[in-house]
Amino acid sequence: MDIVDRAAQSALDRYDLRGARIEQRYAGECNVVYRVSAGALGEFALRVSTYRYLRGTDVESDRAEIAAELHWLSALRHDTDIRAPVPLAARDGSLVQGIADPATGRARLCVLLSWVAGEEVETLTDDHLRRIGVVIARLHDHALRFAQDGHAQRPTNDWTRLAPDIHRALGEATWVADGDGETIRAAADKLATTVAAMPRGEQFSLIHADVQRRNVRFVGADIGVFDFDECVLGFHVADIAKPLINLPLGRERDSQRDALFSGYQSVRALPEACSQRIESIRFAYRQLVPMAWALNEPNRAMGAENTDILAAQVRACREYLRADV
Repeated sequence: MDIVDRAAQSALDRYDLRGARIEQRYAGECNVVYRVSAGALGEFALRVSTYRYLRGTDVESDRAEIAAELHWLSALRHDTDIRAPVPLAARDGSLVQGIADPATGRARLCVLLSWVAGEEVETLTDDHLRRIGVVIARLHDHALRFAQDGHAQRPTNDWTRLAPDIHRALGEATWVADGDGETIRAAADKLATTVAAMPRGEQFSLIHADVQRRNVRFVGADIGVFDFDECVLGFHVADIAKPLINLPLGRERDSQRDALFSGYQSVRALPEACSQRIESIRFAYRQLVPMAWALNEPNRAMGAENTDILAAQVRACREYLRADV
């Protein structure tokens, strides 16, 4: 049992779940999630932070971010019938548990959520995407009302920092050829121009930011959505783009895009110029975001594999620059 496993067991002991036991462990990028069985009380997800991508400068700012996520989940349970995780309070009434980490002296933050049941499909069909479109639109409708209550205290991702970050990183990345660097800068600038023209107001709110195949489950025609830990204040078009990030750039698979749009439009109007702007956001998700991480990686080794990855990213940038989006 490692440090994270021990933190999970210590956190679980703080809840009134007699006989609860941890059955499965799922290691993610910024959390470890444990599937907990508590007999007749049901199944739960115990989430333990791993520190890797926490954005706060201290435990209390991290705790405040998590609390804002849990407030939204609680409001979704109270206000809608969307099938999403429900936060559970510990015996002391708190929703976020801090478990001391003996290795760092810093508290690991843990939360317990109801388990979202259903089938995790291997491939999203048009019908799946239509239902995903419906649930994203309903989340947007609720988020706009929820923000009026002043609870949407989450980080903002409006994509305005990505281009400057790439420009700065390229200035220090001496291993990137000048011509490749210019192509990458031009692609980042094209995204920045697109983002600058995107309206806010009713098209910008708290968003899930990661509704894709691995974060939805189906029970027949009913969809459940989970993994809200990346929720941010952002553009609705970015939320709509996420389920489509693995489609080819362009319009080769119109039926899936149309199915997602159809589901969304059955609840609310699509964001302005959605079809064009979604291509820029998908490109950012697939290429510019991982490129920014790589460019900012200290002491990055330029082996053959990384050289091939960069070459593929530069080709994608050229394709994006040629595309009418």
